[in-house]
Amino acid sequence: MVCITNSSIKAHKKTGIPVVATILSKSIISEDHPSYLGLYEGAMGYEWVREYVESSDRLILLGAFMNDIFWNLCYTRGF
Repeated sequence: MVCITNSSIKAHKKTGIPVVATILSKSIISEDHPSYLGLYEGAMGYEWVREYVESSDRLILLGAFMNDIFWNLCYTRGF
């Protein structure tokens, strides 16, 4: 995880892309970080976080464990 975290932070500093975490990666970025939007939990989470993620043109998933939470995203977006 350390390599992914360091690389992700470097890439984020260059791009400023907003960041969300999943329940399994909650501690990967500080919740106080200015670009942190929140925890993505599909239908179980905050609606505004879900809408932001699911309406995005592109997602960059780093080390994400694809589970039932993500199937809602895949189904609604037609992937």
